[in-house]
Amino acid sequence: MIDKNDNLYIVDVNNSCIRKVGVDGVITTVAGNGTSGFSGDGGPATSAQLQSPGAVAVDTAGNLYIADTNNNRIRKVDVNGTITTVAGNGAYQFNGDGGVAVNTTLSFPSDVAVDATGNLYISDTYNNRIRKVDTNGIITTVAGNGTAGFSGDGGLAVNAIIGSITGIDIDASGNLYIADQNNSRLRRITSDGMITTVAGGFTGDGGNATNAFFRKLSPSTPTTLTVDTKGNVYVMDRFGNRLRKVSPNGIITTVAGTGAYGYSGDGGPAVEAQLQHPRGVGLDSTGNLYFVDQFNTRLRRIATNGTITTIAGNGKIEFIENRTNTSSADYYNPSGMAVSKSGIAYVPTSKCILKITTSGVISIVAGTTASAGYSGDGGLAINAELNNPTAVALDKDENLYIADSFNNRVRKVDANGIITTVVGSSLPGYGGENILATNSPVHSPYGIAFDASGIMYISETGYPRVRKVDRDGIITTVAGNGVAGFSGDGALSINSSLSLPTGITTDAAGNLYIADAGNRRIRKITYPIRPTLVAIASLNCSTTSTTLTAQPSGEGFAYQFGPGAVQIGTTNQAVVSTSGLYSVTVTTSVFGSPAGSATISVSPTDIYTVKAGNWNDSTVWSCGMIPTIGQKARILHVINLPSNYQAQARAIQYELGGSLSLAAGAELHLIP
Repeated sequence: MIDKNDNLYIVDVNNSCIRKVGVDGVITTVAGNGTSGFSGDGGPATSAQLQSPGAVAVDTAGNLYIADTNNNRIRKVDVNGTITTVAGNGAYQFNGDGGVAVNTTLSFPSDVAVDATGNLYISDTYNNRIRKVDTNGIITTVAGNGTAGFSGDGGLAVNAIIGSITGIDIDASGNLYIADQNNSRLRRITSDGMITTVAGGFTGDGGNATNAFFRKLSPSTPTTLTVDTKGNVYVMDRFGNRLRKVSPNGIITTVAGTGAYGYSGDGGPAVEAQLQHPRGVGLDSTGNLYFVDQFNTRLRRIATNGTITTIAGNGKIEFIENRTNTSSADYYNPSGMAVSKSGIAYVPTSKCILKITTSGVISIVAGTTASAGYSGDGGLAINAELNNPTAVALDKDENLYIADSFNNRVRKVDANGIITTVVGSSLPGYGGENILATNSPVHSPYGIAFDASGIMYISETGYPRVRKVDRDGIITTVAGNGVAGFSGDGALSINSSLSLPTGITTDAAGNLYIADAGNRRIRKITYPIRPTLVAIASLNCSTTSTTLTAQPSGEGFAYQFGPGAVQIGTTNQAVVSTSGLYSVTVTTSVFGSPAGSATISVSPTDIYTVKAGNWNDSTVWSCGMIPTIGQKARILHVINLPSNYQAQARAIQYELGGSLSLAAGAELHLIP
């Protein structure tokens, strides 16, 4: 603050005093004795105590006004150096409008300003108001209705909703400017009491996503993301209090949240709702969006028509033991979530994983509320200990995977509720490439995702990388060189630098998306489409009618089958009538991946699995026939060889989702 005589005033917060630098460069203390507290009214300002002063202002007569923030007062040092309180009685609350200012209450006043006629304006921060003390010492509210959030532009300022205000000032015409921090705006109040935004609030919506910005109050935004079947990327702008969408053509829009900090909007359009630090996000099979409204401690859903509702949680932080309805939940610390095809949500808390049905029924599926730690592998997940799980994911069989962050592990809960470690060892670190994931140390795994082929991806924040675990359990790095920073766009992803990679997801074409939180970017690794081609015989098992099915499928994909295969319309299927080698090329304009091809050999003697089960169960195999010598067996499911059983085949071919497990004494003979 500089007065009309060019003296500079410095708020020395740490020493609880106000200092002045004169035009001659000499510095002196003008208020505060260097100790924190409240005392001194009626005496010399240099003998008084202040407590974390926030700002100062000087009127035309040379009187100095101090926002004595932690004392919840405004104090005045007159031209004789005497200090008094002019607003606030020291209590932390709101009351007193229309009365004498020294009898009122304030809530952490952070700034002051004085107009040309001597009216004093106060940034009453946590009362979400601007208040005015007139020359008669009477206090009133001139902006804000006391509710935290954002609304009111174009109307009377006293009816507006504003956030925590950190700064105020007055121009020569008497217009009042306020720094509406939580809404990232500079707002102006004109002499007729009308409020408007004059700067800020722009997030890039409606334009190219690469020109947009994400709000940053700490290095953890954006945090989590997911992709729908059309290639739209949904990302949580956590501190911007929004859920945003990036379309396949790169345009960014907001799909939930006004940007204001609060809780409102259920039953109406999601874009008009208020959120508080939204984090995890997921999609069900019909396109409904689910997310954790973290500081509102609620699970909320956005229907395909854009309407938002609360599914579970009542706003209380506490975890209560009766988890039979929507009034009980502990969502205070979740980062990522997973949603099943049917809409069941899995949400991590600080020590356990919650399962929440579409009707709001809550249960624990892994971990315990009693303690954090590492235990339980090989037993029931509900008896295990977790330590700050940050995200969960479901594979195609809906096994649950947990980023057990502080334990530096990824753990799996199977369909029987048994928990095991699938990634990570005892110590955090970097364990190298092309080794078993269970032998490789990882450092603070944060996000998990699966692609259509069952490959698992893990983001690590400790040594910023994204790792891949293939279906054989081998771990490699796919993005990040382990050094925090930003580099590598347009180059090989393994040579890039990331900064706090958090949420990750894949699209139907196999592209990988990374919430590079420390860099406030969403980054994409584009791969050629990785299609698969499966031959499925007709129900009568005739070798003259075999159907080929290509994956991935869905909106935006196109298929070109090779010679000998008759495509069924424009679908992802074709029919072949003779044995031979067949191919398909899959292209897409939606996801931006190069085309990919796949081939398959069709033989009249091939037998394939139609469901999971035991090798010696004829109902497991196509046509009800168990493979014999000379037949190739194609494994499309999880197949078990029972104890001491001897199986025979000419060859084994594993398709997507196929695996073979041999019990004790079981044998498989491959006879060409």
